[in-house]
Amino acid sequence: MPAEKEHMAREFLERMCEEVWGRGNLDVIDDLFAPACVVHDHHTPPGGEQRSPERLKSSAAKFREAFPDLHVDIGAIVVSSEGVEARISYHYRLTATHLGRLHAIAPTGRQVNITGMSMMRLAGDRIVESWESSDTLTMMRQLDLIVPKPQKAPGLFSRPAPPRPSRRSSLSNGNGWNDLAMLAAFLLGWSIGDD
Repeated sequence: MPAEKEHMAREFLERMCEEVWGRGNLDVIDDLFAPACVVHDHHTPPGGEQRSPERLKSSAAKFREAFPDLHVDIGAIVVSSEGVEARISYHYRLTATHLGRLHAIAPTGRQVNITGMSMMRLAGDRIVESWESSDTLTMMRQLDLIVPKPQKAPGLFSRPAPPRPSRRSSLSNGNGWNDLAMLAAFLLGWSIGDD
């Protein structure tokens, strides 16, 4: 039964990725999302999570305009269900070329290749709530919008790390016994080497 649920979930997700993201068939959103769906992601400010299918269509259209060759590969899927509700969590990889305006960002012509994770709560056969997280920082770097911070060269106040002490006891090397004999002679008042 779990394999059957995973197969059904994969079909559901592939339909969404191929139709909406791959082909730009935004009307499929009406079939996949409930009218009062709630979407949580890093683009939406707290308290502004609720979206309608119409707002989702608008967001998807803008993203597809920026990345017209968008392709999403679905990785691992985890499915759980209770009654008429189900939860689908999955990992994905998104590849695309930035050929259109993305908010205030002019087209760069650069390739993006990022990963993300999503968790959805379904009631019946529609998404009523979802949580989205993608690697936007990597995407911004790939679009050359964020330059990685250079590594600092050693400066005036930087010191090399002190050498790590050996775990080997000084008694285990050849000179350890000599050191111990010298210490004992000192403490006991012996004179070593005087006949």
